[in-house]
Amino acid sequence: MRVAIVGAGPAGLACAIELERRGIQPDIFERRYRVGLPHSFPMVLLQPFSAGGVSDQMVFLRDRLGIHLNPLQPLGRIVMHGPTRKAVIGGALGYILERGQGPDSVESQLLRQLTTPVTYNHHADYRSLAREYDYVVVADGRPDVARSLGYWQPHGRVAVRGAVILGRFEPQTVHMYLDTSFARQGFAVEIPFGPHHASLLLMVTGIRTDELNDHWARFLYRTGKSPEIVETFESEHETGLVSRRSHGNLLLAGNAGGFTETCLGLGVFAAVVSGVLAARAVAEDRDFEALARPLVRHAERMHLLRAALDRMDNADLDRLVGVLGLPGVRHLFYNARLNPMRLVPAVLALAARRRRIGLRAARGGK
Repeated sequence: MRVAIVGAGPAGLACAIELERRGIQPDIFERRYRVGLPHSFPMVLLQPFSAGGVSDQMVFLRDRLGIHLNPLQPLGRIVMHGPTRKAVIGGALGYILERGQGPDSVESQLLRQLTTPVTYNHHADYRSLAREYDYVVVADGRPDVARSLGYWQPHGRVAVRGAVILGRFEPQTVHMYLDTSFARQGFAVEIPFGPHHASLLLMVTGIRTDELNDHWARFLYRTGKSPEIVETFESEHETGLVSRRSHGNLLLAGNAGGFTETCLGLGVFAAVVSGVLAARAVAEDRDFEALARPLVRHAERMHLLRAALDRMDNADLDRLVGVLGLPGVRHLFYNARLNPMRLVPAVLALAARRRRIGLRAARGGK
């Protein structure tokens, strides 16, 4: 059986690892000169929003999929900053991992688990490959193929500015900032590499990268930050859903298959899982749509949450942060052994109820 993989990111590499286990050596094509994005940054596996509601993503990847990843450190605390309110949530919240080209990045770790060589600097055309190979797994991190097939359902665009900053940081603590004045319906986040340097990311919805300067300046001013910056980068992403992930002998995995959710931009766990499932669909002649259904349902739920957040102003965001900081909600959302995504409608409803109460109070109780 001949299998081609387009893209050597987390989904493509995970797919190749699983195919190798089953005696199939794929041809892997990567448009860059090596694996990993050119800039390094930490990212989170956030347990409360894990695809499929698994109890521990790292254990699931290791024990159920045979994928071994070492995090930088566990995630033990999230400090949520609203426009004027703050909530602190602690517990076994997930993990912090590195992306990029460093030796500890997710991409580098996956590559070390693979014996099949990667063909670099190759812009593969999926149409040509589909005529030459039995299966083609598209995992290039872009929606282009889904769009060309008519399966792409766009939601919007996000412009990102990232910076590596120096200072003193709590390695297991992430700070998240919600404020429409600088992020619109996006957010900013500070994630530590370790105790002495961190990544500061600002994700602004509905703008281009050439509009980021004003938003970045407002972000630093509103948060009182004056970090020592050693590196910066910018990128732009299109968000959306994919209605189908298989087309003839084509399978779409990772972000190419819409598995990066549109709410928080989390996607590594779903990308790796989708890559393994694509390999199993190929090797066992199974229905990839059926295998990936739990991942698809999760992406759809997160899309609904994204739509709700898109309607919020700063007063709503403050109420949401206040609700997330309530002891009962905090316990259920971050520590209970159930799928917290089922609690999202209740949390949003509680925030909306607080808004209605505030509006009635402002009108004199009418």
